Amino acid sequence: MGKEGLRLILHAFNEERVKQEDALNTAEYYLENYRFIYQNPDDDMVCFFLGPHSNSSSQYISNQGNKGAFLSPLVSACLAVHMKKTMLNVKQSITYGMRHVG
Repeated sequence: MGKEGLRLILHAFNEERVKQEDALNTAEYYLENYRFIYQNPDDDMVCFFLGPHSNSSSQYISNQGNKGAFLSPLVSACLAVHMKKTMLNVKQSITYGMRHVG
């Protein structure tokens, strides 16, 4: 989302009162295990190792509890901006007669 995406991240960091010197560590924290998409990223974060002889393609199972996938304030803000830009583009296309089908 370019500049708008960066603006949203800066706003989120300001809301969380992240200091500039802590921004890199905070970003790494939220990127790890995709924490940035969850409302409660560390809720019941437990992994079980199934062992090397498991029939499962993944040897780890994660019990993620009620983390609230795609309910984080950052995801909500990004979705709102995306929808606003999409609606604006549709409105402009219809207004200027450049309606695209397909």
